[in-house]
This record gives sequence, C-alpha cells and structure tokens, in this order.
Amino acid sequence: MKWPACANLGKELCDSILPALRSLTKDPAMTKDPAYIEYIEAARQTAMAELDSVGDWLDAPCSATVKLDGTNLGVGVYWEGIQGIWEGIVVGRNYVVPRQELYQKVDVHALLNDPGNGRSDVPTKIRRLTDEFELACAYPLSEYRHCGPGFGWAALRVMLYGELIVNQGKYDYEAAGIFRRWLCFGALIGRVLPRTPFDDFTTAEMDKNDAEDMDQLAAALQAAGWNCQRLDDDQGERVQPLIRIGPNEQLMSLLQTLDISTVSHDYQPRQGKLLTDIESAQWAEHTGAGSLPRFASLRELILSEWASRFFMPASQGGPLGEGLVVCSEPGAKLTKWKHGGEEAGNTPAKLAEAVELLRGLDPSVVLPQGLLEICERLQLVATSGAGPKKSKKAAGMKEKQQVKAKAEKDALAVWSSTLTKFDSLEATFSKGLEAKAALEGKLIEQVALDLETDYFYEPSKARARATGVVKAEMGKRYAWWARARASDPFISF
Repeated sequence: MKWPACANLGKELCDSILPALRSLTKDPAMTKDPAYIEYIEAARQTAMAELDSVGDWLDAPCSATVKLDGTNLGVGVYWEGIQGIWEGIVVGRNYVVPRQELYQKVDVHALLNDPGNGRSDVPTKIRRLTDEFELACAYPLSEYRHCGPGFGWAALRVMLYGELIVNQGKYDYEAAGIFRRWLCFGALIGRVLPRTPFDDFTTAEMDKNDAEDMDQLAAALQAAGWNCQRLDDDQGERVQPLIRIGPNEQLMSLLQTLDISTVSHDYQPRQGKLLTDIESAQWAEHTGAGSLPRFASLRELILSEWASRFFMPASQGGPLGEGLVVCSEPGAKLTKWKHGGEEAGNTPAKLAEAVELLRGLDPSVVLPQGLLEICERLQLVATSGAGPKKSKKAAGMKEKQQVKAKAEKDALAVWSSTLTKFDSLEATFSKGLEAKAALEGKLIEQVALDLETDYFYEPSKARARATGVVKAEMGKRYAWWARARASDPFISF
C-alpha cells in the first residue's frame, strides 16, 4: 500500500475556483446572440455550484501539522497464515525495505523490534490499534462475507505512515531531537491481497464486492469518530480499495496512548536551539483540546495569527518549516500548504490570477465568505520565505536560453524531491548494475510524472527532461561512489 500524495492547498483551491471566476467575469451584454447568452448563464449557474462546494470546504473543521522535510515511511503488520504468525513490514515511498537493510542510512527495522526504549515494537501497537478499529465495526460487511477464505480483519493490513527525518541540517530538526526519528501522521487500511475468483464469482465481481465492503467500513469508522477517506490504489494490475485515516484528536490521542511518536505530539518548531515558553504558548493558540493543532474551519486556519507566525515570523529567521499539512474533517481531505521558499510549480501565478479576478468581480456576486482575503493570504505565503533574490541573467540572454535554464531548474527541484521517495542511491549502487538500471527507470518515471503534474510540462517534454536530469545526476553520484569504493573498499555509505 502506498500513502496517497496530497495536493498543494493553493493549487487545489485555484483549480476549484478559477473556472468559475473566469465564467463569472464574462458579460452576456457584450453579445446579442441568444445561444451565447444562454451558454453564459448556464456556465454561471455551474460556477455558483462550484463556489458553493468550495465554501463547504472552507467552512469545514481542520487540523494542521508541520510538513517535515524527510522521507515517507510506512510500518505495518499482517497475519501470515501459512506460518501462523504476525509479520511486520517497512515500506518507503516506492520500496519495500528488505530485512537487515538500512533505508536512507537509518536502521528502520528497529521499529519492528523492542529494544526496551518504549518507542519500538510498532507491530504490537498496530495490533492494539486494529483492535480499536474492530471494536468500532466488523469487516467485511457485504452479503458475500461468507464466501471464500481470508475475510474479517485478518484479511486486512493496517499500516501506520509517517516521516523519517533523514535530512541533516534542515530547520530545527537536530535541536528538536527528531533527526533520524520516525514520526507518525496517519494510517492506511487495505486488503493484504486482492481476493481471487472462486465458484461463480469473477475478478470484476470480487473487486466490486471488496470496494463495497470498504465503502461500508469507511462509513462505519467515520461514524465511530475516525477521520476517514475512501481511496483507490490503481498502481497494480487490479484496483485496490483503501481507507486513509487522517489526523484528528481521536487518532492522535490513541497513538499517544500507545506510545507511538507523532508529528503533533513529539515535535514543535522553534526559532532557536531551545523552545521558549512564549513559543509553546503561541503554538497552543488553537481550538484543539490536545497537542494536535485544530481549527474551527479552514478559513480560520489560513487567516490565523498562528499560521502567520509559522510562515512569516516577526524575527528575521524565515519560515519555521517547509510548510503545513492540512487535514479537513470529516473526509480526511489532505492538502499541503507551502511557502515561497519551496518549489510550488505554477501555484503562485494561479493565485495571482484568482486575486485579480476576485478584485474585479461584480460586488453583487455571492462568494464564499472571505474568499478574496483567503487568496491574498495564500498568495502572500506562496511568495514569501524565498530568501534573497538571485542575480538577474545577463542582459541580452536569448529567450531560448532562459527557457532552458528554467527547465533545468524545474527538473533539478523535482529530482531532489524524488530522491526522498526511494532508498539512497549508494545503497542501490552496492547491489550492482542491474539494480542501478532498475532504479534509474523508476526515477525517470517519477520525475516525469511530477513535471507533468506540478509544472504542467507536456508528457513528451517531461519524459525527455526527466531522462536527461536522472541520467546526468545519477551518473555523477555513481562516479563519486565508485571512486570512493576504489580508494576504500570497506567504506560505509
């Protein structure tokens, strides 16, 4: 199971409101064509419905946790029926970490053991968490639950996902004591394996049955107080239904009780090496009852002093972190809110357009409360925290050179981000040229996908740019690794 990516908050909002705002700015009085006038009016009705949906999202309660700059790591447990034991599993973003292997130079399998520090043996704690889920509702729920082997919660895999902090020197991670630690932020539930057809049931019928079971399970968990979202994982040959359980007070409180480290309980950003009493008091200025920062609405969060202090503190130190992860309730809709110092594709340009359209809109148009102010705040954050501007290109540089420079910058930014989704390159190099070639192909696919999704490159150009940057950067790292191994065969990476 793979933790689903979450969209950029500003991009998600703009993609929802820009089509509506553009249609609302069209003036039907500019034409006498009845068909065009009817088209404009129909588009406006659709636009208002879209804006109503955005209003519901802005009105919904939400939580906000710090978006840590590390690598996604999942820890899970499932029943191994053949051996009759519970098995633990550790997965990176795109990689199941084999036993006895380091991941990003960290012994992540220590999470599966119990060395007595009170922070490991996660599988045992996941089974206790699963018991809590099972108390809320049984699985499966459909009329076919009597058919075939491997049903009930033993047929499900519960995975906890979090961030493994592997980037040394980032923000205050070392001062806060979280470098090389894993901090949980949510859970996924899915079947261990898709059920195989039997009797008169086809694969399609079994998949449909599984999806219905998971729909009902998600609804039952939601009714029991868990913040759930039903998703589909289409990475394999068959679509796998998943349930994502996002942060809310119920989940984070239980994880704390189970002594599982979490983003909200075990980390608080600070400007200096020591956390001050004032910083602790200001961080607690939210409506939540516990350590999870919670707000009455997404609107309240975006316009809050709490968020402003995180992204634009009064001191000269800059933002306190890479960004925030926002989780709406109910429905566990996840979005990431980043500042201008992080790569955000075309999001700042989209926010600028939204602000311009909103300012020029007829005052009689009924909009979600505070929409202009929200877009202005998101635009301010999206253009802040970038640090000193780089020197301008020499006068007379050709447009083609400028486009190429931007493309290279975009590709390198995506390359850096992609490296956090796989095991370290050096670990792969040590496995041989076949493993190196296999990883190179996966990296090209991921970089090309991110260039398409976040930077709106055409598929062919994204693929070409991804191929170039991956081969070049991987070649540099491999050459450095090979020289280091030649000089010292016993060197550890």
